[in-house]
Amino acid sequence: MKLIERIATRLGYVPVKKSSWDKMWLRAIESQLVEGKISKPYKQHWAVYLAISKIATNIAQVPFAVYRGDEQVWEHPVLELLSKPNSQLSRFQLWEATVIFLNLKGECFWLLEESRGQAAGTSRIPSAIWVFNPEKFRPALDSKRNLTGWMYRGQVPLKLEEVIHFKFFNPYDDIRGLSPLEAARISMDTDYRAMKYNQSFFKNSAEPSAVLKTQGALSDEQFKRLRAQWEARHRGESRAHKIAILEGGLDYEKVGLSHRDMDFLEQRKFSLEEILGVFGVPKAIALTQDLRYATALVQRRAFWNDTLLPQMRLIKEKLNAEFFPRVAPELRGEFDTDQIEELREDLKEKAEVAEKLVKMGFTANEVNDRLDLGFEAKPWRDIWWVGINMVPADTGATPPEERAVRTMRQLTISPQLPPPHPPTAGWAKEQDARRQAIRRQFLVKQQALEKAFEGKIKRYLFEQRARVLRAIQGDKELKIEPEELLARIALIWQEEEDRLALVVRPLYGEATGAGGQMALDNLGLGISFDLQSPEAIQVISSRVNKIKGITDTIWRQLRSEIREGLGSGETIAQVSERIRKVYNMASNRSKVIARTETAGAMNEASFTQYKAHGVQRKSWITAHDENVRETHVAAEAQGPIGMAQVFTNGLKYPGDPEGGPEEVINCRCTLVPEVEV
Repeated sequence: MKLIERIATRLGYVPVKKSSWDKMWLRAIESQLVEGKISKPYKQHWAVYLAISKIATNIAQVPFAVYRGDEQVWEHPVLELLSKPNSQLSRFQLWEATVIFLNLKGECFWLLEESRGQAAGTSRIPSAIWVFNPEKFRPALDSKRNLTGWMYRGQVPLKLEEVIHFKFFNPYDDIRGLSPLEAARISMDTDYRAMKYNQSFFKNSAEPSAVLKTQGALSDEQFKRLRAQWEARHRGESRAHKIAILEGGLDYEKVGLSHRDMDFLEQRKFSLEEILGVFGVPKAIALTQDLRYATALVQRRAFWNDTLLPQMRLIKEKLNAEFFPRVAPELRGEFDTDQIEELREDLKEKAEVAEKLVKMGFTANEVNDRLDLGFEAKPWRDIWWVGINMVPADTGATPPEERAVRTMRQLTISPQLPPPHPPTAGWAKEQDARRQAIRRQFLVKQQALEKAFEGKIKRYLFEQRARVLRAIQGDKELKIEPEELLARIALIWQEEEDRLALVVRPLYGEATGAGGQMALDNLGLGISFDLQSPEAIQVISSRVNKIKGITDTIWRQLRSEIREGLGSGETIAQVSERIRKVYNMASNRSKVIARTETAGAMNEASFTQYKAHGVQRKSWITAHDENVRETHVAAEAQGPIGMAQVFTNGLKYPGDPEGGPEEVINCRCTLVPEVEV
């Protein structure tokens, strides 16, 4: 009690006399000094737990993709390590723990456990990743106070290359991170004491503290009896507000503050808002509230853009600067945010603003930087393209009114008639510039769609392979009939076509929309392409039905390999390796499939729009690179032909599904409407 008395006196609580009331007051001060202090905020304070867990669980559910250059990697030891960091953590828990420590302590440590391959010099990949409490790490400094390593629990020395240290910037310490909790410490402690007060309020009497006063003296026996009777009748929330009967000249006098006096609820509400604000968590995320959809959506977008994405970027850049260079220098990592609904909506709005800025005269690279769209800068994006027919601005655009007259006149020209103007050098140059601008525009759009299509196809094949292997891996028998094994796979195969359709239908929708809109822009009509039109739906449906043949091809290959392997006496493990080879070959074809399907869908959608708007003539334009086949060069040399005619290679347009595979597969040519500009 002496220590508590000294502390209380230093804080200004000076007892007047040594009575039982003084002792009770000192015990209250002791409770405040000990029980009122938060030592484990994530465990002790609900708002801290709520804010940090919301941040951590949202980031942890975002897939972390690995790339080699611009190509996504689906199989690599690093992916396996990140999927199962150690015997105790899953992929989700790795990111969850990282983000929790980062927000709770201002820093997080990954300890990279050395593998046998690292010890032998045959591999760079660690055997495990461990995430420990940052409080267990102490910096090891040299004589100049430069960081040379870390000490774990003060006993285990760690080299810098064994540790990945994530941290929030700390202006007061060059080495350690600064937790957001430091800025919320006062609000957190205040609210915690309010909670303790509230708990004590209901636990003790559900009434403010009070004094029973009397003019006379009470014996020890009378004092004990009176206190026991009072507590028996009035202590506890179930006995709140019962009528008190006082005898022997006793008076009841309150000495505590009421909830109203303390503005109890308002104080707690204010503390909550401060804590959530420090962590950047909107109330719509932390609490269930009756908010309008638009308001809630705005808060969710703000949560992603202002809180989650910056933390994800901090983690990503740290890994790309230290983790990947150590374990796999050829790779880099990136959080895949494409599937986050709030960000997709945000990108849509940015795209609308970007379109307006481009029309105002800003280049694509300038718009990309200004709106932070995240796309890679391209040399051609430093040129400003005018809006009607996407001709480079410095080639000289035809006045809008003249272009409109020429366009409408050209739309009604018969394919047998000569062009309305003599093919002068200037006119021919203008036509060629228009065709080349359309070709470049097509290739840019097609390449972006191809990349997305390829990634989705690879992911689908990777997951399909996992389903097939799971269907057979449980069998340890050395002898099993091929048809029995095939029957197991057939059970899961019934849904594969539908799964593939769900994956590719949105991708075909994007390609069809891009091709249809490009056709309308090339005609200078100034209208938007309707993706719900019968023509668009027909293009998408026919393409989806055709690509389902991929599953039939894989099924035939699987049957052949399984029968051959088991017929040769191979084990399940050996047959599994055959299955992996089938999917490796299929995965290698993903780029060809993606290129063929995206280019074909775009050209088919353009062709239907040109026909629908009365275009009479068309031309074939190749990609103008070393991969163009001779029959496609001949189709371009053929020049303008009627819309109903076929080119010299037998196709109505590049990627025509009625053409032979030798003319369609891997084609990046495009169709150009022959209208005058």
